[in-house]
Amino acid sequence: MKRITLRLKNNIVVYMSKQTKTAITSYSFILIVILGFADHRLGPELSFSVFYLGPVFLASWFGSCAIGLLVSFVAAITWLTADLVSGQQYSLWFIPLWNSFVRLLFFLITVYLLTVIRRKLKTEENLADTDSLTGLLNGRAFYEHVNDEIERAKRYNHPFTLAYIDLDNFKIINDTQGHNEGDKVLRTVAAVMKTNTRQSDIVGRLGGDEFACFFPETDFGGGEGTVKNLFPSLVEAMNRNNWSITFSMGVVTFQKPLETVTEMIKYADDVMYTVKKKGKNDYIHKHYPDENKKNVNL
Repeated sequence: MKRITLRLKNNIVVYMSKQTKTAITSYSFILIVILGFADHRLGPELSFSVFYLGPVFLASWFGSCAIGLLVSFVAAITWLTADLVSGQQYSLWFIPLWNSFVRLLFFLITVYLLTVIRRKLKTEENLADTDSLTGLLNGRAFYEHVNDEIERAKRYNHPFTLAYIDLDNFKIINDTQGHNEGDKVLRTVAAVMKTNTRQSDIVGRLGGDEFACFFPETDFGGGEGTVKNLFPSLVEAMNRNNWSITFSMGVVTFQKPLETVTEMIKYADDVMYTVKKKGKNDYIHKHYPDENKKNVNL
């Protein structure tokens, strides 16, 4: 029973996270209308105060602070209307207005607290997913994001391209010019990769001087065009800073994915090592499964 409840909760969270702000606002208003009607029908003897927090929470957490504020005002007005229509009697005329003001203030405080908590959680999530040196996704986050994209690719039978990149002679920079210079190299590589990839692409630092790029919905020709822009841009950045760094890159376009992300990254890694053995400073682009596609390199 506990497992079923947890699964249901997770499904609801996932569903609401995918909704637009317009949909979230609509759901919140519908809940307020239902609560207001129930509040009116049951009369003033039964308190509905805690239930009005539902749409306020929904709007603030899954929508935005602005939507939360709007829903708070609507909830407070609905609550006041339900009280007045249900025949609630007050000793002084301003008491219902004062009660509504207090309720609204309570809702607004709730919106503020939820917004702060959500922002902090988002920041922590980003920090947990980000490589602190380069600002790219770290290895764990890269695997997770790629896994999600691959599931989508399987569903729609779309191709994708994966590039595994290793820096040649990086150890020499660290040994001769120090780790600060090595860090500068890594940050420059990350910046070039960000500049030469789309927003929908997934770029990560897998560790040390090894990077990877995932290009969703990218066939062999699209992958080849992207790598032809990315590779010389990386080389040019190294030359511009007088760093004796080159790149070995293994690129694979998958028409059909392997069983796991690990297997696919290993496949691209093996292609990269083929470049290493041939003398480095190059890339090889393969197609999987091989459908008489001609491997491409510089």
